[in-house]
Amino acid sequence: MRPCSPVLFTAAYGAGLATGLLRFGTPLGATAVALALALTGRPLPLLLGSAALVGRLSAEVAWLAERPSCQAQFAQATLRFRVRVVEPVDGAGGRIAVRPLVQNCAGSVMARWPRGHSVAAGSEVAVEGKWVPRAGPGGRPGGTLAVRHVGAIHPRPSPADRLRTYLYQTSHRLYGARAGMVDALILGRRGGIDPDLQDRFAWSGLVHLLSISGFHVGLITAWIVLLGRAARLGRSRALLLAAATSVA
Repeated sequence: MRPCSPVLFTAAYGAGLATGLLRFGTPLGATAVALALALTGRPLPLLLGSAALVGRLSAEVAWLAERPSCQAQFAQATLRFRVRVVEPVDGAGGRIAVRPLVQNCAGSVMARWPRGHSVAAGSEVAVEGKWVPRAGPGGRPGGTLAVRHVGAIHPRPSPADRLRTYLYQTSHRLYGARAGMVDALILGRRGGIDPDLQDRFAWSGLVHLLSISGFHVGLITAWIVLLGRAARLGRSRALLLAAATSVA
């Protein structure tokens, strides 16, 4: 049975996207191949060539978006700057996401937070640490900020930051030592899981359960719908509330 056009288009787009993200070949070479298919004048090669070209262009745009990221700009050296804490952390320390407040630097990075410094989400903190680079999937820039010294802490939480801190404190109060696993399964936050346990999930092929996915979004959406119905909202209003929360 011959595959239908949407399936072929998706496959060709995925192939073009993969070659771009993995830096296979040059953009000029990929464009030449796509144009050669298009110039055959036949509908199917034209469709496949166009889809592959769009996929490659999407990958190139993604790589361009990576250039101003902090992970692409940091060098392996001692760094001193202010960060905004994205995820809360208690006195035990651990891996958390922080957003460096550095000019011409965008995005968040993972940081190894030292013990003895409890910080709420949304706080701005002066830190000193060493950037440890490590290539991510497909050769994308990555790494970890190993924080050595924590300076003055200035809490400036937004409503979303307050919610993150509340959920973090609640899960730790209810589940204790198992809170890290609960945070990963429900919120997709893996910083509180023991590294050995993360490795065991990876070896078993179940590490995707610890990442934000459709499962987590669906779970949160279902809870919001149930809470909305319990608050006597109509079915349509409860669904709209759940959809708006998921997008946010």
